[in-house]
Amino acid sequence: GASTRFPHSHPRQRIQIGVGAFSQACFNMSEIRRRRGLNGDTEPRPANPVVKCVQSRLPITSWLPTYNFAKLQADVIAGLTVGLMVVPQSIAYASTIAGLRPEMGLYSSWVGVMVYMFFGSSKDVTLGPTAIMSKITFEAAGTKSYCLTADTPECANVTENAIRLALFGGVLNLLMGLFNMGFIIDFISLPVITGFTTSAALTIAWGQVHSLIGVIARRPFLHAVPDIFNHLHLAKWPDVVMSIVCILLTIGLQKLKQKYDKSKGKSVVGSILWFIGAAGNFFVVLLGIFVVMTVHHIDAGSICSKTVTSDCLTDSGHIPPGIQPILPITPIGKSNIAALATGSVLVALIGYLESVAIASAFARSNGYEVDTTQELVAIGMSNIVSFFFKSYPVTGSFSRTAVNSSTGVATPAAGLITGAVVLVALAFLTKVMQYISKASLASIIIVSVLKMFDWRFPLKLWKVNKLDLIPWCVSFVGCTIWGIEYGVGAGAAINIFFMLYFTARPQHSVLIKERDSTIYRPLRDLSTDADNTNGGVADGDLSVSSVMIVKVGGSIFYPVGKSWKDFIRHSTRSSGCSAVVLDFSIASNIDYTGVQFVKQVVEDCALEHVIVHFAEMPMRVSAMVQRAGIFEQFGKDPDAATQTVASAVAAAEADVLERANNKAVFHNHPAAPSSDESAHLLSKSGQIN
Repeated sequence: GASTRFPHSHPRQRIQIGVGAFSQACFNMSEIRRRRGLNGDTEPRPANPVVKCVQSRLPITSWLPTYNFAKLQADVIAGLTVGLMVVPQSIAYASTIAGLRPEMGLYSSWVGVMVYMFFGSSKDVTLGPTAIMSKITFEAAGTKSYCLTADTPECANVTENAIRLALFGGVLNLLMGLFNMGFIIDFISLPVITGFTTSAALTIAWGQVHSLIGVIARRPFLHAVPDIFNHLHLAKWPDVVMSIVCILLTIGLQKLKQKYDKSKGKSVVGSILWFIGAAGNFFVVLLGIFVVMTVHHIDAGSICSKTVTSDCLTDSGHIPPGIQPILPITPIGKSNIAALATGSVLVALIGYLESVAIASAFARSNGYEVDTTQELVAIGMSNIVSFFFKSYPVTGSFSRTAVNSSTGVATPAAGLITGAVVLVALAFLTKVMQYISKASLASIIIVSVLKMFDWRFPLKLWKVNKLDLIPWCVSFVGCTIWGIEYGVGAGAAINIFFMLYFTARPQHSVLIKERDSTIYRPLRDLSTDADNTNGGVADGDLSVSSVMIVKVGGSIFYPVGKSWKDFIRHSTRSSGCSAVVLDFSIASNIDYTGVQFVKQVVEDCALEHVIVHFAEMPMRVSAMVQRAGIFEQFGKDPDAATQTVASAVAAAEADVLERANNKAVFHNHPAAPSSDESAHLLSKSGQIN
């Protein structure tokens, strides 16, 4: 009964947390029970369209009424774990990749994840700053160097541009979601995306080397490479030592987490060790803070923010406490319009692609579905609201989502706990966070992004489809040398060109009947296979010289028609057949120009004395051909166009035999006409019949 299937079906059992009042205000619980069939209804009534619309646009209304204490426990554990992970990560992404002040990462880490709780359809996804979004922000915000102090005019302009990207990208995502335009992302292929992420991994990782050794380098990749080598003699040995220790510790803690990820039924000690591994970034940064504070206590002059020497240790500098009010946004300068426009499009497309890919992957592994269109709305709303709290663009984070899922998160409410952890850090821990070692942040970033460097992928492309290497190379080289917008744009353009070419030139094929069966396979060589009885044509089976079958390679649109017509003309002339069966089984659509090409094919075949039969024509195509009057013009039954290939072949063989018999009788008749008159009559009979 209901009590066994829904152990927490009673409203008082469901509402055991502080959201009970809100939950009951939004829904009538008895009505929900009735719709679900819990009050003895044999057939639950269909959901109210308004309620259904609200639930689709506000997924929180679907899971909030069934929220209970067990789910609260799971969400608190997951939210705390991710919160300890996102605080150091966000500071690292903002200061070492996006070129912004460290606090910008914290501002971006708490609003979006809370807003996603209301609009998101995935329980696992956690939003916030990511390496990819930080890289896009760096290029689109006009950053030339790191914002070491927020007081400089250049840094203020960069900060404004960064938070503008969150607003503009969010608006684009929201509009795409409301108008169901998520399909646009399908035009960016996997080779293009992988080329971009591989390039990002390379440039981001190399961009952290200067922090590892404590030197200054310009950000563009082509400038950073020589700068690092030219400044090696200025490397600070405390930063180098700190980097080596932090990298090894980060890798070790990741291995620890992976070890206990695979173990089932963890003990208390195992759970603690897993937690330490999952929050590894936090403990690495904690180590850096401890070392910097110790050095500062012993000798303040050994900290690089106080004095720069060859043996100083670089810290993150001052982080203002609390939530800062949004900057007074100034008018956008003409020099920034183009960068912000392309950057906003990239934020919208790449952010959606990254988040939906993560949400779909974890939904499959955890046995539920996500609404990709709603994810567009969720990401858009998260970025729009985040804009008012000085956030740069956010999207789904794979590493934090993996931790969120592995802790057993129950609902998106875990984002509320994650955001609260960040707010606590902003309110009370900023004085401590100024002692974060930059080397520890760079170590976290390098270990994180090197997983994105997929060097095996181009080898797979070479093995499977060498043509796909072209957009991969264009995307990789373009993103590395010129910029993300050029690399992704050029790679996508090449992919679209390939797609249009192969759409305009589908692979039509001549089919031949297998021995003792009704199976038809593609004919490899029209000149040799037809006469080879061991190649699939047996005595008594269909002879290619009498009836030929042509399989249409795809939908017949205006760029396809001519190549299809030329293929049929060449095939009929090469085979010397008397009839042709056109198999339309995979021609799902046709346009007006394609209909005209169908008419031309029939007319051309009539001139060659070849009978035409249609087979497997989809109803949509058949209806358009019928409306064009082709069936009526050539005296064909429209219903016969949807017949099977075997039926069409049998009809074609019968027509060929009938024509041969009529020809024999005709020529044996005493009053037979001349050869010219015979040719004229046969030409008329060569049309569809």
